[in-house]
Amino acid sequence: MQSLVKTALLGSMLAALGVASSMAVAAGFSPPGPFSGTNGSVVLKLPSTFQAPMTCGLSLSGAIDANGVAIISSAVPATNGLCPLLKVTGLPWTVNLSSTTQGSLNNIGFSMAKLGVPGDSVCGPVNVVVSWDNSTHVLSATNQAMSGYCTLVSLNATLTGSLTTNP
Repeated sequence: MQSLVKTALLGSMLAALGVASSMAVAAGFSPPGPFSGTNGSVVLKLPSTFQAPMTCGLSLSGAIDANGVAIISSAVPATNGLCPLLKVTGLPWTVNLSSTTQGSLNNIGFSMAKLGVPGDSVCGPVNVVVSWDNSTHVLSATNQAMSGYCTLVSLNATLTGSLTTNP
């Protein structure tokens, strides 16, 4: 009887360990290798624009590492309107998935000269919640507060490369 109890206890412990270890496995991108996105956009509200939304094109590039993390090593704003004044900060940015459709974009930041006043508006670096659409390869974020009285109104980037997610 005692060995039956030990066997049942050992079996339930192993089952619990298996469930716990499978929950610890996070989603990630695959396969490792380069990606880019040249048709992205970012909409920001910042003190330099008197909290009016400013829309800029955004080109991204980077690589997926062996752990399934997207590392954005380059982010270049477009050259239209006030966008050349926008500076990207906090690179590299990383995208860590918590599921196949959601995750966080870490260390994202921007700065921009204040118009007519010395100094810069500094937004971030912060971590923001992002969504990932595996079928369209679109990384997006909406309505995220950033430090420095800034708001990331939206970010959308279609990433090219053989990107897929895995649980």
